[in-house]
Amino acid sequence: MSMAAVVTVVGPLSVNAATTQASKVTAVKTSYNSKKHAVTIKGRANVAKLALQYKGKKIANVKVKSGKFSVTKAFKGYGAFKLVHGTKNLKTISSSKYATPRINLVIAERTTKGMHYKITGPKNAKLVIARKGKTIKTVKTAKTMTKVYLKNALIKNSSKHLTMTQRTSNKKTSRAYTLPALKVGVKQVINTDDVLLN
Repeated sequence: MSMAAVVTVVGPLSVNAATTQASKVTAVKTSYNSKKHAVTIKGRANVAKLALQYKGKKIANVKVKSGKFSVTKAFKGYGAFKLVHGTKNLKTISSSKYATPRINLVIAERTTKGMHYKITGPKNAKLVIARKGKTIKTVKTAKTMTKVYLKNALIKNSSKHLTMTQRTSNKKTSRAYTLPALKVGVKQVINTDDVLLN
């Protein structure tokens, strides 16, 4: 009766048998240059090349050297960026990574003297209030709760066509928030949860 031979192979697998490492992007950091209107994206990758997409369209080729990459690109809007290898999306970068969030308006009130607002948000932010697109006042926040007063002379005795944006360091200016138009004597509570911070 014949015996089946058992062969044991010791050593590395052949190239065909070896498993390939999945392509990936890690340690991604973003910053925004307001003068150049450009975002800088840095990180690590285990592939030689990447493509940068914005709103689904390729806008740059990204070279990876020694496992690191850095790309700076000017753009408009608040869309998402993607770092792509071939047809595979390795990293999505939403606007929350490069842009300041919109203001969180807590209370708006109109008196006979003007408009009063309470806003919650980051410290050391620059608030810009505009009327019909023209800046009428800027405020630097020192706390997470900020009070803003606009006298009637600034708003031309009208609470219409007023917007507010905010910007923090190394971030893009937020989307504009349209402030509510109120009649004299009206107080509007927008976010009741944050009123407790008063």
